[in-house]
Order: sequence, then C-alpha cells, then structure tokens
Amino acid sequence: MSRDISSKEIVRVELKYCERCGRMWLRTMGDMQVYCDACQPAIAELPVRKPMQSVRLEAAKRDNADACSTGKCEQKLQSAGGAA
Repeated sequence: MSRDISSKEIVRVELKYCERCGRMWLRTMGDMQVYCDACQPAIAELPVRKPMQSVRLEAAKRDNADACSTGKCEQKLQSAGGAA
C-alpha cells in the first residue's frame, strides 16, 4: 500500500497552549493565534487596551555626578549614618 504524497496537501502544525485556559491545541505553523477556538469569543468581548503613555525621566544633574566622583557622596553617606 503506497501513498502518493504529491496528490496530498501537507500542512505543518505546531502544538500550542491557550494563553487563557491552558488547553493544548494545534495551530498552523507560523500562525500568531494565541487563544483556542473556544476562548476566541470571550477574548473578542474584552475592551481593547490603550497604549501606555511614556514617562520621560530627567537625567541626574551634573553637579551630583561630579560630587560622587570626588568622594563628597561618601561624606554625605557617612554623616547620615550610611556605609560608603
């Protein structure tokens, strides 16, 4: 009994777990779906997450950086009871 593979369609699949319920299922290789078919309707009902606004942090002032390089930070730590 020989099979003629050339007349068959070959589909590659990969084992995936649902990121909602944990169920194992097969998806087409390269597909980006992360939820099983049973969880897709529940996920579709969730509100879309808004992107977070970025917070801009200010760089440390140069004076503080210079004070640490000259040892003044260690003096401040020692006077405050900390270890340098």
